[in-house]
Amino acid sequence: MIKPQNRLDTQTLRYLDGEVDRDTYEQIKTTTHAESAELQGQLRDLNVQDRIPVGTLMPDLLWDWDELSVGVRRDLLSRLLHPVIGEGGRDG
Repeated sequence: MIKPQNRLDTQTLRYLDGEVDRDTYEQIKTTTHAESAELQGQLRDLNVQDRIPVGTLMPDLLWDWDELSVGVRRDLLSRLLHPVIGEGGRDG
């Protein structure tokens, strides 16, 4: 979802600088919003599953990791790891 947003940000700047006409900008904006909505739908579908095998995660996840917000990283890690619930202290 980062890449569509980055693409839209770039096109917005190009539109504001007069490099892209309004019709082209609106078309790109519509396409990008549709792509983003589709990706969000796929993400919702993944949320329904109990566990996601590591091999089915986005192949570029490691490459994009530094670009993801802390909240997104935390969410992804929580899907891979089950919560660890410990008792108080070493003696239980």
